[in-house]
Amino acid sequence: MDRESAQQSLQTLANREGLTLKLDFIRRPWATITSSNVYMPNEFLDQPDDWIKGWMFHEIEHRKHIPGTIETIFLWAYIAVSCGVREPAKLVHFYTDLLIDQALLSREEYRSFFANRDLSLSYLDEQLLDLYRELRKIMQDEHYELSGRVGKIFEIIFRDAKAHENRIRDLATLLKVEFQGGTPFALDIPPGIELNFQERDKLIRQLLYLGATPAQIEDFLERLRLGLTENQRRQLLGSAKKLYLYHLVQLVSPVLRGLRTADFPIFEIWSPGDDPRELSLIDTMRLYGLLIPGVFAVKRRELVRGKRAKSVVILMDCSGSAGLNMTMGREREAAFGLIQAAREYGDIVSFVPFSTDVKFDHSILYSKDYDEIEDAVIRVEPGGYSNIASALSMALRVGDMAGRQVVFAMTDGRVWDSEEAVGLVNKLTEYGKTVFFIFGTGVGGMPEEAKDLLRGAIVYECDPKIVMLDQALQEYMG
Repeated sequence: MDRESAQQSLQTLANREGLTLKLDFIRRPWATITSSNVYMPNEFLDQPDDWIKGWMFHEIEHRKHIPGTIETIFLWAYIAVSCGVREPAKLVHFYTDLLIDQALLSREEYRSFFANRDLSLSYLDEQLLDLYRELRKIMQDEHYELSGRVGKIFEIIFRDAKAHENRIRDLATLLKVEFQGGTPFALDIPPGIELNFQERDKLIRQLLYLGATPAQIEDFLERLRLGLTENQRRQLLGSAKKLYLYHLVQLVSPVLRGLRTADFPIFEIWSPGDDPRELSLIDTMRLYGLLIPGVFAVKRRELVRGKRAKSVVILMDCSGSAGLNMTMGREREAAFGLIQAAREYGDIVSFVPFSTDVKFDHSILYSKDYDEIEDAVIRVEPGGYSNIASALSMALRVGDMAGRQVVFAMTDGRVWDSEEAVGLVNKLTEYGKTVFFIFGTGVGGMPEEAKDLLRGAIVYECDPKIVMLDQALQEYMG
């Protein structure tokens, strides 16, 4: 069959099923299908016409029923990734190919293709190809007695009444070792697959429904390497943020209601001339590790009812290293949560991203334009090195205006200007609490000189894979 005949055949078969599909030809040995295109390996043209038409039936079934849509491919791939699979597209392809083979097995037009099925299975290695052949053999023998691991796989794929998403999860758990040929930094989605705006929006909604957070969605989309432009990527993050906020309100509101009548600690500097009985040596040494009256010395902790700081400062590390391993995604999540809390209480928000590549016009100081601040959180991209001193200086400027404030500094701990920043943290504690969230290796992974930066601050060591929004809200309100 020549190319023109193949294109006409596909168009005729697709139209019969109510689809519009265009046939293109590729050099790689395995086929790909998108919403509007079928990509056929050149070598398939050497096969008999009946085989080619059987292959076309198979690809049309992919588009019409299993998985049906491109966003479904990505959704199932996400489930496989969450189970530890490094080749999620291959696993999804394996699963859907078997289902389609069974669905079309009895059709006369499919028999020639099915008899020489291996030609279109070049995406599988020898071990997986043997497994596929074994499952295909069981498929054709209704008296076959299922047993062992292969029998379990067959039952998951063909006899389980669960939804596809649950079957994909069970299959990924069982076959995780067999689909480990990829890398943790990129997924095996074939080139040429793209998502339009509606498909992206639907995918994000489905991922959120599965329990994914913006950090996990951002990490997943980065690993897909879809070739998105910077503007498309920001639109995607914006969609995730807006949809996530609907879920976030349900989480934030109960926490806020529970903290509205709480008592909040305030530290005051103890200076020469103050009553010696007011000096708290315990808190002073805990905060600073040394005692210098008027500088590194605090009075005994007072609990002042209802005097919550009405200003929150968010310092977000957007260095190149923070852009790895979901750190920056977790920072965005916490920022969204804090902004949502501030919106509910009418508090003032300042947002300061920091790295050597950040431009100052990304910062927003002393503002109640919550939408603008959220957009600024989305716009920030990773790059450069962590230089936290300039961000702390801006937080001090806000403190001069606000009087009392809560400062949240989120970083992976790889700061290179810690010596300059140490004194700034000490000054910030005069305006209220300063809270550090250290991601990745935590305090232990920080350079020795950087650890002094944390004196006087409240410190959380965070796993980037775990949501830390609750801690941020508790510290903000308490």
